[in-house]
Amino acid sequence: MVAKSPGGDTPLHQFVCLPNKFLHYPPIRSRGEDADVGVGVFECAVLGAILLMARSRAYGKGAYGETRHTSAFKKGKEAIQRYKPKFKRGKKQTQRDFDAFLNSEYRNVGGDAYWGGQKQFELTGPLDITVTKVELLLATGQTAVQADKGENLRELGAALARLTKPIVKSLPPLLQSIKAVPNGKLCITVDPKWLPNKNYGRVLWPPPKNGSVVLALYLFLAGCRLRAKTSISLEGLYQRIGIRDSRPSHARRALERAMRGANAHLSLAHDAMESVFPRKVERTVFERRQRIRFSAVYSASARERVEAEAELQAQGFTAVDRVRGEKQAGREVGW
Repeated sequence: MVAKSPGGDTPLHQFVCLPNKFLHYPPIRSRGEDADVGVGVFECAVLGAILLMARSRAYGKGAYGETRHTSAFKKGKEAIQRYKPKFKRGKKQTQRDFDAFLNSEYRNVGGDAYWGGQKQFELTGPLDITVTKVELLLATGQTAVQADKGENLRELGAALARLTKPIVKSLPPLLQSIKAVPNGKLCITVDPKWLPNKNYGRVLWPPPKNGSVVLALYLFLAGCRLRAKTSISLEGLYQRIGIRDSRPSHARRALERAMRGANAHLSLAHDAMESVFPRKVERTVFERRQRIRFSAVYSASARERVEAEAELQAQGFTAVDRVRGEKQAGREVGW
């Protein structure tokens, strides 16, 4: 039986990419803290919704990733122009055969440069996205009825204003500007530092909304290397996710509640995404309860895929290389 998302009839099948600088030290505001400290649960959901849309615009596949596609297409075109002078038609070669030969060569040269440009692309300047307020609220996980309520629309305005100010010390504000456009939409300018092509973690989206500690731990786990034997001190973990450790027994119970909440949300992932998001995360406490280690728990089928992906990465292959290989194999057998 497949788990359902809290606000709909389908499993969670989206993820958002957040910088590791944000995930390793989740700036989630605890109850009672000032409004200019970090972000609240709803503000974090809005932050992720914006990055979900912006990253699709910049890095997505096909027409969705128009910024990366435009850059890669330009590199392919430039490679073909450089390659053109290298060939001349032979005396016994017909013009038709020569044109067919050139087209084949240009496709190979341009295609290689295009895929190389896709792989190496990194956003360097601000990115503008145009969205409606309802679209943003839907991307936070709200239902259509919730997204149309005046109270939530007003709360969205306050959240957007917060995101124009610094959240993480090592990153600039997420939003450089917010402008209303004539058709009732918002033109939002996103800082490129929040859209890196490396050093980011994937977070199953939308996020849990049942408390700041649950959300902070959920984000922290998304930035952890769950397949490695890395650990952190319990004191350091408590500080990062907002648990007060003045009373050790209370702190342990708070961590247990947060673990249950994070795992309950991970269980909502669509089956096809299990190789990216484990069904649950286990913790191991050692060194006299002074350190803790987190590890992912996968089903047997997902574990095989995870191990295969890890082996490819160890050999220097990327997801782009794998997709290209699958397409080439499909052409060779006539798919």
